[in-house]
Amino acid sequence: MQTSLTTLFLALCCITPLTAAQRASQAPPSKSVPMPGDSDASAAAAAFPAGFINEEVGTFSNATCVTFHTDGRVFVAEKGGRVFTAPNADSELGVMLDISEEIANWGDHGLVGLAIDPDFDINSYIYLYYAVDYHHLMNFGTPSYDPAVSEDFIDTIGRVTRYTADAGAHFTAVVPGSRKILVGESISTGIPLCSDSHGIGAIHFGNDGTLLVSVGDGQAGSASSTCLVDGIIQPKEDIFQYRAQLVDSLSGKLLRLDPETGDGIPGNPWFDAGAPRAAKSRVFALGLRQPFRFQVRPGTGSTNPNDGQPGTIFLSDVGQSKWEELNVIDDAGTNCGWPIYEGVTVSFGGQAFLNPNMDAPNPLFGQMIPGIGLCEDAFFNVQDLIANASLNMPMYVNPCDPSQPVVSSEPLHVHFPPVIEWSHVVGARVPAYDALGDLVAIDIGAPGTPVAGEPFEGNCASESLWYTGTAYPAEFQNRVFVADFARGWMRLLDFDASNTLTGVELFADPIGRIVSMAYNPVDEMIYNLTLSDVGVSKLNRIKFIPAGAPPVVALVAPAKPWGDGPLYLTFDAEGSFDPEGLDVSFTWDFGDGTVESRSARTTHVFPSTDITSTGTAIARIFELSPPDTMTVTSNKNTEVMRDGDIPAQGTSDPSRQYDTFHHDGNFVPDKGGYDWIGYEFPQVHQFVSVVFQEGSTFGGLGGWWNEVRVQVRQAGQWVDVTDINAANPPYPGEFFPSFELFEFVFDPVVGDAIRLFGVPGGTLDFVTVGEFRVAALTDPPIVEPTNYTVTVEVSDELGTTASSQTQVFLANTPPDVTVTSPKPFQTYGTVVPETITLRAQFSDAQSFPGELDCAWQVLLHHNDHVHPGPIDTACVTSATFSTDACDGDIHYHEVRMTVTDPSGLGRTRSVFLPPACDLNMNGVDDATDIATGFSDDKNLDNVPDELDIDCDENGLPDLLEIFFGTTRDENGDGIPDVCRSAVNRGTGKLPGTPGNGTGLKQ
Repeated sequence: MQTSLTTLFLALCCITPLTAAQRASQAPPSKSVPMPGDSDASAAAAAFPAGFINEEVGTFSNATCVTFHTDGRVFVAEKGGRVFTAPNADSELGVMLDISEEIANWGDHGLVGLAIDPDFDINSYIYLYYAVDYHHLMNFGTPSYDPAVSEDFIDTIGRVTRYTADAGAHFTAVVPGSRKILVGESISTGIPLCSDSHGIGAIHFGNDGTLLVSVGDGQAGSASSTCLVDGIIQPKEDIFQYRAQLVDSLSGKLLRLDPETGDGIPGNPWFDAGAPRAAKSRVFALGLRQPFRFQVRPGTGSTNPNDGQPGTIFLSDVGQSKWEELNVIDDAGTNCGWPIYEGVTVSFGGQAFLNPNMDAPNPLFGQMIPGIGLCEDAFFNVQDLIANASLNMPMYVNPCDPSQPVVSSEPLHVHFPPVIEWSHVVGARVPAYDALGDLVAIDIGAPGTPVAGEPFEGNCASESLWYTGTAYPAEFQNRVFVADFARGWMRLLDFDASNTLTGVELFADPIGRIVSMAYNPVDEMIYNLTLSDVGVSKLNRIKFIPAGAPPVVALVAPAKPWGDGPLYLTFDAEGSFDPEGLDVSFTWDFGDGTVESRSARTTHVFPSTDITSTGTAIARIFELSPPDTMTVTSNKNTEVMRDGDIPAQGTSDPSRQYDTFHHDGNFVPDKGGYDWIGYEFPQVHQFVSVVFQEGSTFGGLGGWWNEVRVQVRQAGQWVDVTDINAANPPYPGEFFPSFELFEFVFDPVVGDAIRLFGVPGGTLDFVTVGEFRVAALTDPPIVEPTNYTVTVEVSDELGTTASSQTQVFLANTPPDVTVTSPKPFQTYGTVVPETITLRAQFSDAQSFPGELDCAWQVLLHHNDHVHPGPIDTACVTSATFSTDACDGDIHYHEVRMTVTDPSGLGRTRSVFLPPACDLNMNGVDDATDIATGFSDDKNLDNVPDELDIDCDENGLPDLLEIFFGTTRDENGDGIPDVCRSAVNRGTGKLPGTPGNGTGLKQ
C-alpha cells in the first residue's frame, strides 16, 4: 500500500493540464477525420457580487427557453407549447404561437428548444424543438385524430420544425401554413424518446449558419417499451443508452443540420452525400447523456458551412449518479464518452454491460483463436471502439484475440473528457495527464491543481454562456457563466485563447433553478429563466447597478393574510437593500387610507380607518396660563400634527412641528413634571393604533419623552393601554435623530379620546410633534370579502425608489380542500405507466361552488430537485404517472390541488405517491432490500417491516409521514412528535420501534 500511495503522489506532482495541442494529438491514425483531443434565493443581498441583481421582468408557466434577436426582440417558449414574443424584454410578451395540441407535455418532455434565424430580418424564421404527442404523431390528418386527446407516457419522437413569423402582424403571430418539419416528419425519422427524460435538448445556430441540435440518449427507463415495435428505433439501436456511441443513431448526439432542409451538412464527420437525412449524415459529435443546454462561443469557427467548423461549443451534459460535465467541442467527431465514461473517468457500469455495435462486424467471428477458442463475438461491442484520452497512442484490442487490433469500417474513437466536472457530493475536478501520459482527474482546490478555484458541488448541469458584452464591469467580461439547476448556483469560468480552462469562481449562490440563459445584444445583459417547484417560471436579467440605481425590495408577506377583522398582520421588508450600499428608508401604504408606516418591519390592523381629522386636539399645555406655547418662533398651530406632512427622519425644520414648550416666565418648567397630547372625539371609537412622529430636538433642553404611554379616556377616566402588540421602534426614543416615527399598535380599546402621556425630556420639560395620527376599527364592520393592496416603497439616500406589493383578504377565508383521489401514500405502478383519477372535495364559506377555480398539478420529485408538470384547470381530471423508480435514485410524485375563490384567495393541498417498488423511499426496490437483509419482512408481506409502524394509529406508516413531511419529527428519531407528546402527557402510549427508531437497520 505504501508503494502504491507513493507512486500515486509522484504521478500527481507531474500532472499537467490538457492543452489544445495535446487534445489534437489524441487522434488515432486510423480515424478518417481529425480527432479532438437528474418544491426561490433567500438572501438577495448576499447572493451576488456588489452591484449585481437578478431583476424579474416576466412570469410564465413552465417556461423552458429564452432567446433574443439582434434588435432586442425577445422570444420565450413554455414547455406546454406556447411561444411568446415582444419587441423588447420590458414590453408585455404576447402569445405568437400555440402548438400545445402537438406537444407531448409529460415527464421532462415538451417544447424545450427555440432558435431565431440569424437572417430573421430577411426570412422571419423561428425554429422549435419539442416532443410530439403520441396521439398526434399517429393520428393527425386522419379521421381517428381528436385534438382534445393526448396519450402520455408512450414512447414517441422529438421533432424540429420551422415557422415563419408574420412581419405584417409585427411578428405577433406566424404565417398560417408556414410550418415545415426539418427532423421528425414520421415516426421513424424523429429523435427517439424511449423514456420520460434524456431526450430533447437545445437548438442554436452555429457561427457558420448551420443549425445545431443536442439530443439525449433517450433511455432512462422506458416509458412504454414500444420504441422498437413502433419503428422509432432500428433493431441495432435497441441497446439502451449505448445508442449514444452509434454513429448511425440520433440518440446521444450533437446534430448539425441545414436549416432549410434539416439534412446533414458536408463537413459533418460521417456525412453521406447519397443519404443526407441519414442519422450518420447529421451527427457532428457523440457520446452524450443529456446535453440539455449548450451555447456557441461568439467569433469562433468558420463562416463557411462546408468547413465543418460551426464554432466552439460549450455544452453542459447532465450526469447520472456522480458527475456533471461541461464539455468544450471544437471539432467534428468529438466523442464525449457516455455511457462508457462519465466525466473524466469510467462510468459506473459503463464497461460492465457489453452491447454490440451491429454496424461493426468482428472479422474474427467464427474463427478458432489458438489458445483462446472460438470467437463468438459477431460484432464489436461499443466499448471496443473507444479508448480513453492519453498522451500515448490509443489501443483498440479485438475481444476475441487481445493480440490483434480492432479492424472495422466503423470509426474508432477517443474519449474527449470535459473541461471541468463537478460531483453531487465530493467537489469538482478537471482533466490532466500524469507522468505516464494517462488521463487522470485532479480536484479543484487541491495542491498542484492546474485550474484556480475553490471546490464545489452540483447536481444538474444547466446552461452556460460566454459573455461578450460591456454592461458588466471589465472583470466579468469575456468569461463563461455556467449554472447548476438543482443547486441553484452560477459560476464564472476563465478560458484562454485555446479554450483551455484556467480558473473558476462563484458568481451567485443562490440565484435560482435556471433552465435557460440568453444574451441580449441590445442592453448587453444576460437573461435567465428560473423554474420553481410548482412550475412558475420567471424571466430575469442579471443587471449591474451603477451609481444612482434604485434599491432592491424584499417584501415578506404574512403567512396567512386573510381572516375576519380585526386582523393584525406584520409585513417585513428588512431584506431590502441598495446595490450601491446606501442606506434605505421605507414608506408603507396599507390601501385603507391610514397613515403610512416608515419602518422596515411593521404591523397593521385591518380594517382600520384614520379618524384623526374628526378629533379635537387636546394637550396639557392648554391647561396652563397662557394656554399655549410662550415662544414666538415655535409653531403654535395644532393642525400641523395632522396635516399629512410627515417629514423625513433627520429633518430640522421647526415650522413642520408643534411643540409643548411652556414656562413660568423665568424659563422654569411649569407642567408639574408630566405632559400629554392627543385628540378627543364626538363619538366612541375602538382605537387600534397611534402613529407619533417627534419633531426637532433642542440639545439638552427638550423635545422628546423620557417616558411615555398610550392612554384612552373611558367614561371620563384615563386608562393605560397595556396590551400593545407592537411599538416600532421601541420607545423611549433616543435623543436623535429628529423627526423619528413611532408606531403603537394594540388590541381594540373603546373610548372617546386618546393621548400620549408621560414624562417630557430635557431641562425645560417639553415635547415636539411632527405628526400625530390615530386609527380605529372601521365602523360599521366590514362583513363582505374585501381586498387591500399593501405597498412598500423603498428609497435610497439619493432619492431613487422601488416598490413591491402584496394582497390582504379581509372577511374572507380560503377554500377548504381535501384531495380524495389519489389517497395519501397511494402507490403508482413502475412496470407500465398508470393513469389515476384526480378528484377533491372543496367548499368556500364566502362563495358558491361554481365561483371557485380549480388547478391540479403533478410534480415528480427526483432526488433533490423537482420536475413540475403542467397545470390542469379541470376540477375532476386524471394524470398518468411515469415508471421511473428503483434505479438507485429517489423518485416520488406529488399531486397538488389548488382551489381559488373569486377574490383570488386560494388554498393548496398535496398528497404524495411513493412508487410501488420502493415504499421505504431509499431508491432501491423493496424486494432487493428484503433479499439483501437491509430490511426485515417478518410477516412475509413483501413490505419492509419499518413500514408497519404506525404509532399515531392514523392508518399511515410513520416512515412515509415523516419522509413526506406530513407529520413532524423534530429530533429525527423516526417517531412522530404527536406520539412523543402522548408520552409527555402521561398516557404512556408509544409503540416500540427497533434499532434507531426508524425501523431501518443500523
